[in-house]
Amino acid sequence: ADLLPMIFTNFYPKTSELFKPSDTPDVFLTAHPGREKEYGIEIIEIIADKVPDITFNIYGIDGLSHHNIFYHGELDEWLFNEHIKNYQASLRLNMFDGFSETTAKSILLGQYPITFVNFPHIISYKDMESLVILLNALKHMKEPNPKRQWWRDKLENNLQTLITFD
Repeated sequence: ADLLPMIFTNFYPKTSELFKPSDTPDVFLTAHPGREKEYGIEIIEIIADKVPDITFNIYGIDGLSHHNIFYHGELDEWLFNEHIKNYQASLRLNMFDGFSETTAKSILLGQYPITFVNFPHIISYKDMESLVILLNALKHMKEPNPKRQWWRDKLENNLQTLITFD
């Protein structure tokens, strides 16, 4: 089977909303109640002290915010989109996954998404040590992700393919 990455919302950011570099990067991830381990919350809790310049923003679940980890709970999509447009990366720590909307929105914003599953032109990690290295590298990213346009074209083409099959 072929993976056909999709995004079904009309999410094509304006140039003014594209990647903004930061020496203290904000990253975001989403999770669902009762599935925290699957979404990597445990991993964030373990590595947060190793990347003190990174702020982790967790959406979709409630939790006790502390140090550099902030839980935002469930937000309406428009408010979620407002939050994430100023961040530098998304994290998708699921070990088994399709191409998530979180990753799609991040790359379309010109950010530097990090995933466990390997996708074309998306940074992936294999263990906590490599994840820490990649997170620390975010502060050195000064321009929007050059693969943004490749992914925009890919997502648009895949949507047209899906419409053709209907």
